[in-house]
Amino acid sequence: MNRIRLKYVFLSGVFLFIFSFLCGIFSFPYPDLPPEDVNIHNFFASLFLWSFCGGIGLMQIAIIVGIIKVLYNNLASMFSGFLVGIFLVVFGYFYGVYFALPLPNPPEGILWVFHFFASLTVFLVGLGLFLIILKNYLANEVLKRTSR
Repeated sequence: MNRIRLKYVFLSGVFLFIFSFLCGIFSFPYPDLPPEDVNIHNFFASLFLWSFCGGIGLMQIAIIVGIIKVLYNNLASMFSGFLVGIFLVVFGYFYGVYFALPLPNPPEGILWVFHFFASLTVFLVGLGLFLIILKNYLANEVLKRTSR
């Protein structure tokens, strides 16, 4: 089976995202809407929500996997990849907890969403890089033991 190309996943997310805005045009009813048309607007509202979330999710997955691939291919050694992964996990955690999610007084506007997705991306990139390097290290250790 062919590998799934990240650019196709990202473009699918972009198209779903654009489609969600096209559905969003029809999901908000005008004030003097007859009662028999409310179900159609509810359908478009749910289609807007699901396609918006699906598009954002696909784009986020493609970005995270792409960053992990670039970091893994360009780091000098497994140890430096391990350290970068740990740093990104810790930085993403603290960035999310202390800056993006202030519990007593959340910020207003779209900037909060940006910080939330940025902290989530940094955390998941670090976690993915850490797990891939750990898996490869353990596979190399098993290979060394069995080749003796």
